[in-house]
Amino acid sequence: MACPEICRHLATLEGIPIMKATMFQYSDVAPAPHVPERHQPSKLARIFRTWCRRAVSRQELAKLDERLLQDLGISEQAREAEVSKPFWRA
Repeated sequence: MACPEICRHLATLEGIPIMKATMFQYSDVAPAPHVPERHQPSKLARIFRTWCRRAVSRQELAKLDERLLQDLGISEQAREAEVSKPFWRA
């Protein structure tokens, strides 16, 4: 099972919708304060989802062409630096 499918499966088991990840969006690492404790995913599940989202967002970033990178204000060097990171490194 690939990382995106594992993330979706994990979220389905917990009853929590998966948000579309972006390169700089990892705000779901900490539990949401307005959600009751029993509905919060475990710390391990949150870490795992964060790792999955990083892997997916870096794969998507690697696919962008130069025009899109310029529109986003990301240099080729910054993209290469981000894409080359392992999924567990922020």
